Amino acid sequence: MTKTAAMPKPMPAKGRSTDPADYQNLPRPVAAMAKEFPDGHLIARHRHKRAQLLFATEGVMTVTTPDGSWVVPPHRAVWVPPGVEHEIRVSGGLSMRTLYVSEAAAADLPKHCTVLDVSPLLRELILRAVELPVLYDEAGPAGRLMSLILDEICALPVLPLHLPWPEDGR
Repeated sequence: MTKTAAMPKPMPAKGRSTDPADYQNLPRPVAAMAKEFPDGHLIARHRHKRAQLLFATEGVMTVTTPDGSWVVPPHRAVWVPPGVEHEIRVSGGLSMRTLYVSEAAAADLPKHCTVLDVSPLLRELILRAVELPVLYDEAGPAGRLMSLILDEICALPVLPLHLPWPEDGR
């Protein structure tokens, strides 16, 4: 009987920026960033030019917008359309992988924040995406991988992990 070795945790490309601002104006439809956060960390309210898919490989995050809060457990993701003001609160250590999607590439994706059930295939695609060069060859394998990511996002089921803010003043 052979023993299977544990798969090593994929690491982002060396030297890659962890500043979201560096991913907003790239000449590619999808840009991927990996970042780690400690328990209790709060990313203050902000917004991005690009849409985001925030994926938790480990840990839990709560994403809050003016419309409500979304709890994102491991192996799930929250979709945040472009321009939506949001903050992120971390519960436990968080390994977050973010896909920044240009407005043009996000045209057929959800128009509102939602939690998505990430398929095993999409999980692996995201983990590979953070290893690719930021300015990947759009006509090559990396470009096809990013296109497949967009197709997979469109096919993901929505999960009921949303707590809307009350609309009635009472």
